[in-house]
Amino acid sequence: MAAAPQRDVGPKSKRAVLVHRARDELIQYLAVSTYLAVCFGALIFFKAAVLGSEGIEYQRFGLALAKALILGKFVLVLERLNIGNRVKSTGVLFADVLVKALLFTTLLLVLTVAEEVIVGHLNGQSVRDVLKGFAGGTMPEVLATVVLMFLVLVPYFAYRELAAALGEATFSQLLFKRQRLKRAQRPQRR
Repeated sequence: MAAAPQRDVGPKSKRAVLVHRARDELIQYLAVSTYLAVCFGALIFFKAAVLGSEGIEYQRFGLALAKALILGKFVLVLERLNIGNRVKSTGVLFADVLVKALLFTTLLLVLTVAEEVIVGHLNGQSVRDVLKGFAGGTMPEVLATVVLMFLVLVPYFAYRELAAALGEATFSQLLFKRQRLKRAQRPQRR
């Protein structure tokens, strides 16, 4: 599809375009961050419940929000860089979702480690000390964190891929507008 011809846009129009784009990006950021905050909050609630049953107090709900805000920005930046779109499509939507989720899980892990190392450095910690405490500090906890991140990203990318395949407006209408759905009839048993 050919791009619309560029016309000279006045200062007010340029400002309006920038405001509109900033608003759209803020809405996307809040949507992604809210989704991640709900997922991370549920995981921390579960961890707190399990530890609480053993008499160990654990309440780090602020951590869920902080991580969601950071990772939400990382996700949007990676999407703006078309990172997931550079991988050749398999033609199977489910496989494409899994590939993108795996790619983004890997990249988010790398970016999170880099963020932790930078914050640790600013707080006077060595890289070794930061990595020892990363994601709980033990290999099973690190692997569990990676698996959970992957599982959180699968529905996110399923949503994104379905919206792209069906069209954003059609997909939103299917999800959020009341409508009469046709249900497939079950075969009669004899």
